[in-house]
Amino acid sequence: MNLSFRQLHAFVTVARLGSFTRAAEELHLTQAGLSLMIKEMEGQLGYRLFDRTTRSVWLTSAGERFLPVVTRSMNDINETAGRLARDEALARQSLTVAATTFVCGTILPAVMQTMASSHPDIHIVVRDVERSQLQRMVAGGEADLGVGILLKPVSGIHRKAIHELTLVCVSPAQGAPNALKPARDTKTRTLKWAELRHTPLIGLPPDNGIQQLIDEQLSRIGRANEPRATYQNITTLMGMVEVGLGCTILPSFVRTAQGRYRVEIRDMAAPRAPLDFFMVTKKGVAQPAAATAFLQALKTQLEAA
Repeated sequence: MNLSFRQLHAFVTVARLGSFTRAAEELHLTQAGLSLMIKEMEGQLGYRLFDRTTRSVWLTSAGERFLPVVTRSMNDINETAGRLARDEALARQSLTVAATTFVCGTILPAVMQTMASSHPDIHIVVRDVERSQLQRMVAGGEADLGVGILLKPVSGIHRKAIHELTLVCVSPAQGAPNALKPARDTKTRTLKWAELRHTPLIGLPPDNGIQQLIDEQLSRIGRANEPRATYQNITTLMGMVEVGLGCTILPSFVRTAQGRYRVEIRDMAAPRAPLDFFMVTKKGVAQPAAATAFLQALKTQLEAA
């Protein structure tokens, strides 16, 4: 037996209206086409569903027993289909983003503000996690996408660079201990690596990927992997610079936090050591429509940094 939803709908409509003519009009079928559909249905079932004369149509005893079963089944299908459609529409208008604590605390607030203004219908959930957890959450479906730097290729994860960062020097504000001399070139405000030869430096732990990239550049002035105060969190590092414990080299996205600290931020001169800011998603999974608007707002914020 292979009854179609279309046949069941036709049966219920004829039973409700008590007329093949009116049912055919409602279903946008010819009367002959509707009659053939019901006849084929009865052939599959092995019994008649309707008795009729030229003027009236009524259910057979078998049809009366069959009607409530079909009606319940169709109601269940329609209700479930509607609920799934609503859930799918909601999923397209929601987004879960995983990012490191610093990115969540400095870059994403402005992105969230932009989204709230331009796309108030989109619901965004931000998960602040360690970099080591970020791609695992995306792979496990706990986040629709992740954003950050130094995200290595992982099986089952699609990685896309969305913005290029550079390295900057964060130093105490003028007048604080260990502040740098004012920039000679007030237009570019770039800083040569050689100018840091005798500057007290603090940084991230030596096993941190960002710090390893920085140490590659510091090796040019003989200062790679030297003993120095280190801190796990970029936010802590910025605070320590503010009170004059030393200068530090960080990715240029820290500019987004400059207004929160009394520090100066200057671009490092060549070699510039670019860093890619990545978006990661799970391979084979279609992204919610909300992801496009979110990424555009994120790119705008990164470019303004």
